[in-house]
Amino acid sequence: MSGQMEIESITKSYGMGSLRKPVIEDCSFTLEEGKLTVLIGPSGCGKTTLINVLAGYDAVESGTISIDGSPVKGPEGPTGCISGDSAFSLDDHSTECYLRSYG
Repeated sequence: MSGQMEIESITKSYGMGSLRKPVIEDCSFTLEEGKLTVLIGPSGCGKTTLINVLAGYDAVESGTISIDGSPVKGPEGPTGCISGDSAFSLDDHSTECYLRSYG
């Protein structure tokens, strides 16, 4: 599935009760089809959590995520995510195999 991804007022927390820690709060933006998007931030700011909810690996507590108007309900087909740090730690052969598997 490809197209424009709409993220509207999503919220994601971890823990329960007094231990609940909000990671993403009322976050909204649009990822336009065909445009490169980069996510940058300090360690612990919620980048991986955001990627996981956008990919459908993890559910949000509130808000919606959709692609061309269809809600994201979970990963569709073979799906993989790789962080920039992991990409740089792979040798050329491993990276090529990964890209062939998921590209």
